[in-house]
Amino acid sequence: MKQKNRVPIRWYENIGKVANRFNRNIESAFLAKVLTYDKKKHIADIQPLANWIDGTKSAQYLDVPVAESCYKLDELLDKFKSDFKAIDSSPEVN
Repeated sequence: MKQKNRVPIRWYENIGKVANRFNRNIESAFLAKVLTYDKKKHIADIQPLANWIDGTKSAQYLDVPVAESCYKLDELLDKFKSDFKAIDSSPEVN
């Protein structure tokens, strides 16, 4: 009876290992935690969230270039920040 219960558990563990291997092979698009970010150079140090097959954590990636689409909106909002403050501080007209 115990043998029947172990098969689904092993199957689930093996599927998890396959998923980790798949995620590790796609090094251009994987989930990661941003550890540091340099706003001027647009580079980041990241920690991948996908583990190795044996469960050990992946090494950090240092000085990873950040995609332009990720920081362009922030730069645009910074340019207009003074205009937003001026509008917020002006008295309301009824």
